[in-house]
Amino acid sequence: MAAKEDIREQERERIRRLIRSEFQAELGACRDLHAVVIDVVERHTPELSAPLGTAAGPAVMFLFCKAWRSFSAACILAREGHGPDAMVVARSLVNATIDLGYIAMTREDCEDRAWQWSAVGLKAQRDYLQQFGMAPEGTQDCNWPKIEAQVKCWRDLKIIGRAKHAGLEDLYKIAYAAGSSPEHSDSWSSIDYIEENTQGGLSFQVGPCEKGVARALSAACWGLSEAFIRWCRFFELDEDRAMRRVVEIGHQFSHPTQTRGDGTGQS
Repeated sequence: MAAKEDIREQERERIRRLIRSEFQAELGACRDLHAVVIDVVERHTPELSAPLGTAAGPAVMFLFCKAWRSFSAACILAREGHGPDAMVVARSLVNATIDLGYIAMTREDCEDRAWQWSAVGLKAQRDYLQQFGMAPEGTQDCNWPKIEAQVKCWRDLKIIGRAKHAGLEDLYKIAYAAGSSPEHSDSWSSIDYIEENTQGGLSFQVGPCEKGVARALSAACWGLSEAFIRWCRFFELDEDRAMRRVVEIGHQFSHPTQTRGDGTGQS
């Protein structure tokens, strides 16, 4: 057993070295983006707050935090050779970025949009707990018809509609769409797991490999850069230099022809 584990660890280390070698541009972009964002976050987070009873501020705070943590998680998975899984996390990051962008796109009506977003989560929690004969705490006096109407407004627009309104349609069409394949385990995503064997047949790659790594890192960089810009603007942070640098980093990956192939036959 010890010998087999040693072999597996040697293979994992081989993949790590291969990824460090082949995806220097993407890994470098992730490091650069992390450095810029963490500097701004650490300087400003302690001073940021939102008034009680409001929705937009807390929503933007949460969605940016979600994007930031998902970025870190996607990078860890990608560096370890789990590209398709990293892409699923990157898609979640992009989803959070689009919702953040839609809520924060203008000061006018941002509270209404945030309350719609909040209503979706509250309804989902209620529907889940109802199957156990329970209800969310503190919801006895909720105006459920109003909440249902808010949910309908949010869902009727769909994520592509929110992306268009927020100026993030390309992010949706490229990064989100690419992540939908591994998220739903469809036939397109199987290409990252299948390889031809020496007998002329097909076998499955069950361990880590380099496939899907470039797409995941690119989507994570682009998604976080857009979330960061909108977070800064919403809270009126004086960080023009940082925002320009983030745009420069993230928009390297804003078109599929700017993302190198990564062993999947896609680009």
